[in-house]
Amino acid sequence: MKIFVYGTLLRGLDRHPALAGAPFQGHGIVEGILHDLGDYPALVEGDGTVHGEVFEADDAILRVLDAIEGNHPGRDTASLFRRRDVRATLMHDGSIVTVQAYFFHGDCERSRIIECGEYRRYLAEAVSPEQWYIAFASNMSTGRLEKRIPIPGTIEKGYLEGYRLMFNKKADGGGVYANIAWAGAGYRCPFTACVITRDLLSLLDGFEGGPAHYARIVVPFSFTPSGPQHMGHLYMADPKKLTENGTPSAGYLKYIYDGYEEHGFDTKDLPKPR
Repeated sequence: MKIFVYGTLLRGLDRHPALAGAPFQGHGIVEGILHDLGDYPALVEGDGTVHGEVFEADDAILRVLDAIEGNHPGRDTASLFRRRDVRATLMHDGSIVTVQAYFFHGDCERSRIIECGEYRRYLAEAVSPEQWYIAFASNMSTGRLEKRIPIPGTIEKGYLEGYRLMFNKKADGGGVYANIAWAGAGYRCPFTACVITRDLLSLLDGFEGGPAHYARIVVPFSFTPSGPQHMGHLYMADPKKLTENGTPSAGYLKYIYDGYEEHGFDTKDLPKPR
């Protein structure tokens, strides 16, 4: 069974250990509205977009999750959250899969709506005006990024384990742009990261066409396999904007080569300019 989680069960958050042994299947989107109930969020039906993560869960894990969420199969009226089927769109390939998700069974009219639809981002932005921004592809070039926002501090680098650099984001004028997608074990994507303000992230939203072209989500990351974990903002292509993997324009590709060479990453796997 595929389970869609959107709150404290997300990777890097307090209750994620309950999903130990459940293979991560990637980032997903479901239709609905996310509310802040204080200690946790609530998913309810509605005309909105909620970002989360998809896992493979067996019966034993589902029983643990049911206990956490106050779901009592066969006794819906006694349940705090009800687990039911819903369609989710996977962000790495745009496919639509049936998942189970926990919908809140109660009154949340007085609670705050989480407008961004993404709980980790909501939590991170509430903690501090300064946030980690994760750059990949062309924005790894300092020259490219400085044309968009001032860079206030040190730039660090690493690999996002399990992710893959793709060139499958439709460009409005034809062609493709870079994207980052969950691919699983054996993959990793070079990145750079720096700490910037929420205002600068909002400015980047405009350059990235967010949220219609690239959605800004928060993911857990570290600079080394054994290093401390951070939360960082990452732009991932909206599934409606995906196309076949291709080769971007020479000018765009040059920014990517510049960034890789600037930070000491191997360029052998990058597309060759046309």
